[in-house]
Amino acid sequence: MIYPPFTRRPGLACFLIAAVLDVVMALRDLGGVLGGAFINPDSYMRIMRLEESLRSGSAVHMLMRDGSGAGTELYWTHFLDVALLLLSAPFMVFMDLRGALHAGGVLLGPVSTGLLGVALAWACAPFSDPRQRWMAAVMAGASVPITAYGAAGVVHHHIPVALAIVVTLGWAWRGIAGGARPGAWMGLAAACGILLTPEAMPFLLMGFGGLGVAWMMRPAERAPAAALRAAGGVFLLVLAVMLAIDPPMAGYGAAVIDRLSVVWVGLGVACLAIALALSWCDREMPRSGAMTLLGAGAAVVCLGLWLAAFPAVAKGPDGLMPKAMAEAFFGGIAEMQPISSLSDAVTFLTPGVLALGVVVLLAWRGRSVLGLYAAVCIAVAIGLALAHLRFSTYPALIGAAVLPVALSAAGGWVALRLVLLVAFISVPPAAAAIGAQHGGPDEPAHCPVAPVAALLAPYAGEVVMADPNETPELLYHTGVMTVGSLYHRNAAGFTRLRDAWRSAPDAGVPEAVRATEARLILVCPRMQRSALVRDLPRGTLRDALDAGTPPSWLRLLGKSAESGHLLYLVVG
Repeated sequence: MIYPPFTRRPGLACFLIAAVLDVVMALRDLGGVLGGAFINPDSYMRIMRLEESLRSGSAVHMLMRDGSGAGTELYWTHFLDVALLLLSAPFMVFMDLRGALHAGGVLLGPVSTGLLGVALAWACAPFSDPRQRWMAAVMAGASVPITAYGAAGVVHHHIPVALAIVVTLGWAWRGIAGGARPGAWMGLAAACGILLTPEAMPFLLMGFGGLGVAWMMRPAERAPAAALRAAGGVFLLVLAVMLAIDPPMAGYGAAVIDRLSVVWVGLGVACLAIALALSWCDREMPRSGAMTLLGAGAAVVCLGLWLAAFPAVAKGPDGLMPKAMAEAFFGGIAEMQPISSLSDAVTFLTPGVLALGVVVLLAWRGRSVLGLYAAVCIAVAIGLALAHLRFSTYPALIGAAVLPVALSAAGGWVALRLVLLVAFISVPPAAAAIGAQHGGPDEPAHCPVAPVAALLAPYAGEVVMADPNETPELLYHTGVMTVGSLYHRNAAGFTRLRDAWRSAPDAGVPEAVRATEARLILVCPRMQRSALVRDLPRGTLRDALDAGTPPSWLRLLGKSAESGHLLYLVVG
């Protein structure tokens, strides 16, 4: 069936539905956010880096107060900063810089989620009835894996990059028959995805691969190759220009995999080379089977040469540091952990698994190779989410895009449509609620950091040893220096901090504590052991401070009644 195209009026409705639901889903945190807080620790770091860039008049890569004053490099490009500045600009008329940036940061999540709702409804339009497309926006605004990163008060690239991926895949489908024009838009969207984070790469390559499969299956058509040629050209051009504007801190030739660098310009070269090879194979129409195999082989060779030139890409995050350090570092980051419980699997994977079943069924009914390819891509996305919780956004995105398709395919079967709605929308939050009720004892609520500002006010410029998860807020709310944080460009600082917390509280100051150069230690005693020391027998410095039995070389300076933090002075 050929469905009517997507239009502007329902687009506005989809934006409002997704944005409003996004705010409602995080209503519990909204009071604190409007009061000046952020939800995600990375948000504080992004705002501080942008604030320092504006004050200095140049793009800042380092936050110098971390790493005991040596600084921590934040690996993000400055692409998202532009969007944040646009959202913040109106508030600069009547607010100071920090207040305006905070207001822009609060808007970023709901605005990004609203645009994501529009993009999902648009992407599924070729396969869905207009009366069902708005359900994509409902899922965008109501899915826990999406709103966790898109809530007001989260200043991060996760939802903008999801938006770029959805738009890339939407244009990829339209490029199968549309040729160069949708291909050019696809290349632009894909470049935006890489600019936000190279983590988008597997999903962006799915779009390029879909056009490649269409090229193989349609030997009498030139449109897929034309779309790939335009997409590869625009993709490469935008990445090359943006690299010239915003190179890595180490320079233009630095082959870093965690942000825009020559590595990803090289991917653009590979994509364009593949497109040119396929176009060459199309010089005679209809194309012969030998030419089709030659084009497929060229694609494999080009991607193989790119991976051979930059082998660190295949290792992913684990290739950013030695294995032992990576285990200690990423082990403290919840979103980097695999999905390990049934309730989490149901919560985060249900929309993707249901979408996989729908796509497999539709591909079987239509005898569609492209449908089978889409099913394989969905299975890969589910596998990535199983391995790392941070990728659970993508099965939710897939579910949001496929739900309108499933409802349209159900036709007049009202009971079937009702079952689909319940399964896609209601099962994940129900599983999350059940998991929360029947899980083990929870860690006490995170000690708020903002109230510590008064306690630390007299110690601006001093090095404070604290929990690495608290570092971003400490830097944002106070003038102190910190020892380390969970950013891999300063893994050495994190390692010094970890070693200090794991040291034994002897009669004298441990060498590991001296190595941090900290004069002050800030701790919020907890019932459960910190992940920094959980693999050791009890008896570490962190255990002693959690138990309220500080060693003799620490003197209590004060306590924050509001947050529960204790501040100690190193006197040895």
